[in-house]
Amino acid sequence: MNLAKTLLGTLFLGVAVIAVGARPVAPGDLLLLAISGLLGIAAGDTFYFMSLMGLGPERAALMGMLTPIGVAVASAAFLGERPSAAAWAGILLTVAGVALVLSKRSFATTRKIQTRGVACALLSGLCMTAGMVFAKRGVPHVPAVQAALIRLACGGAGLALWGLLTGKSRLGLAPLARPSLFAQVAVTVFVTTFGGFWLSLAALQRLDASLVGALCATTPLFVLPMVAWSSNEKISLRMGLGAAVAVGGVALMLVGAHG
Repeated sequence: MNLAKTLLGTLFLGVAVIAVGARPVAPGDLLLLAISGLLGIAAGDTFYFMSLMGLGPERAALMGMLTPIGVAVASAAFLGERPSAAAWAGILLTVAGVALVLSKRSFATTRKIQTRGVACALLSGLCMTAGMVFAKRGVPHVPAVQAALIRLACGGAGLALWGLLTGKSRLGLAPLARPSLFAQVAVTVFVTTFGGFWLSLAALQRLDASLVGALCATTPLFVLPMVAWSSNEKISLRMGLGAAVAVGGVALMLVGAHG
């Protein structure tokens, strides 16, 4: 799944870069973005998919709330970022609010937590944190769409090499031979590529990595209401309260960023 996602995303972004025109990229920036792609996409996303298999989507997403905290700490340590007190409070509130939204679903399930799933979730968070730090260093002088292409292409190259060495590439891509599944994956990848990868790098060019990490963690606030609507499930008080706390955290982050 991760390999298919990166290959299709690279194709989409390649067309976009050809359309808008590519600019020369300094070797140092190219190296930083390449490392970011290998760590954040090839390793981080793969470990996340593995954690889904062991923990289920709710628990895996809940453990993913550790990632923005890791990004904030790593940004302060390695990027010299010094978020204001309001920004730090906003980061913590946002993470707590999203965790509260997810916790109802997480605690309601009887799925057994597996040690391997927890380990994969932690490794995913570590790799994604490192990938974000490297991306922040490499993206300031590179157009966001071009930087996203470099990250995805390098992540895809790493996954393809691993697939060749392990002999699993053909097995993993075989299900995509079904036209209906391929169409669903292609539409999903198109949306996430331009609505996620590209915009997240555009945000990194304008905001501290700690703020971007926390804002990216608000994804469940958009996903869970859509799931509740499609399955005719009522929004619980816990979910509503968690969403309100997270939105308040985002507001604090914005105040802190401009304060």
